[in-house]
Amino acid sequence: MNTYNKNTFQKTVAILVGYNKIKKSIENLEKQQKELEEEKNDIKQEISKPNRVVLREKDQLYYYSDETLNNRINEIRQLVIKAKAELNFIDNCLKEIQADKYYEIIPLFFFSNKTIEELAEYFNISTQSVHYNKNRLIRSLSYYLIPLDKIEEIKKIG
Repeated sequence: MNTYNKNTFQKTVAILVGYNKIKKSIENLEKQQKELEEEKNDIKQEISKPNRVVLREKDQLYYYSDETLNNRINEIRQLVIKAKAELNFIDNCLKEIQADKYYEIIPLFFFSNKTIEELAEYFNISTQSVHYNKNRLIRSLSYYLIPLDKIEEIKKIG
């Protein structure tokens, strides 16, 4: 592998490693959005300042304008939409390699935290074969996940 290939490979690995983190981030953002929406519905308007809302969080009072609170809720909603789109993109790319005999190495290793030894036992192959197939699948997946890198790589060859 030349340096450029390593970069593409490493980017693909980083995406796979980050997959569960994106899922957890979506859960946290949706929870935060729900809490803000519930608080917004329960808040009391200050009598003297009708455009301000008061949020109580851990015995602290925070003052927001209606517009600021709505903006924050909308920002969170947009972050959730973007993160879900990223997960959907990764899922669609994974489908492109799903027919491979050893496809399950990828989700088991990256998403279920199985070790190389556990995978070797599961597939009844050597750890060396697990490494080889994992790396082969990552290279295949990189064509779908990081197509611009692959296009540049092909240009350099030709």
